[in-house]
Amino acid sequence: MVSGNIPLYANLSEKRIHDSAIRDLCAEFSKPEEFIRPLYEKSLIEMKKKARIKDFLPILACRRVRDLVTPIFACKQKMDMKMFHHPDTSQ
Repeated sequence: MVSGNIPLYANLSEKRIHDSAIRDLCAEFSKPEEFIRPLYEKSLIEMKKKARIKDFLPILACRRVRDLVTPIFACKQKMDMKMFHHPDTSQ
């Protein structure tokens, strides 16, 4: 539910579109649905409250999830690189 008694998905067709977007994000970030779906649906809820044109919501929700998840992976990758970096101490 978005707010009150408004459902998150208007119909089964809309649910399938959003489910497909969530699966694509899971594949893109190699993360399980349990990680991606809450981020996506929270973004969707916020946007759906204000949206007048609903056709672009899957694209916009995906963009918002990418904006949220990408810094997490960039930070993790930077930390991983530091762990494997061995400075040359022979000088």
